[in-house]
Amino acid sequence: MTTETRYTPFSADTVKTEDVTTKGKKGSFAAKYVSWAKSAKAFNEHCDGWTWHLKPYNEGGYVWLAPNGTGYLVTYFKDPNGNAKTDFIYAIMDYKNSPVKYEGIDARTLADNTRRCFCANLCKQFSFAYQLWSDIEIEDEKKLDNITTATEQQDSQPNIPSDDIPLPPKEKDALIQKLQQVCYQDTSVKYNCIQALIELNPEYANDEAPSLTKFITQRKHQNAIKKVLLDKGYKT
Repeated sequence: MTTETRYTPFSADTVKTEDVTTKGKKGSFAAKYVSWAKSAKAFNEHCDGWTWHLKPYNEGGYVWLAPNGTGYLVTYFKDPNGNAKTDFIYAIMDYKNSPVKYEGIDARTLADNTRRCFCANLCKQFSFAYQLWSDIEIEDEKKLDNITTATEQQDSQPNIPSDDIPLPPKEKDALIQKLQQVCYQDTSVKYNCIQALIELNPEYANDEAPSLTKFITQRKHQNAIKKVLLDKGYKT
């Protein structure tokens, strides 16, 4: 009797800071992404046996026609047993992220959007690089290696006020994981968290590339984030 493979790889934590490329000006106009080549490498490495497919349009070709005359792609993954997963729809867009009219889709536009669709479908199916799609900073592991633990800092500075006590790495990781899950569903949570952190650390507002994870370092930050989550109706 053959055992059917049902496990779907979870690739949310496979993206590292060195995989991320920034395009455009710094600050709010900068776009962060993982190139399609690195995404394909991660897929081939972590999703052994899985395959990605473009679904042909009913009348031939791979560009589907929307009611308003623009085009889109329909793609899906197959697991190692050959079972097709849910269809994923991706609008064919120009460099301004505006939908392209069917008659204006040339070979270059189709090729570029096919690669982008692959990356987006990776996120949907395996959560790969979901931090970038939901605008959450990816933690730099090299910096984490140099962080002194909360216990060590308390031993050397026993009179630290309770709110200023450094947040233990395990608690910070748990809080960041919770934020990642919630912000993926509700983008307003990140905005509210940023406002709460600005009140505690005014310099946060002057940061060119503000990162929630970078500024969550002390117990007071943890308490502020938990209050935002509770106010939004999420358990902490």
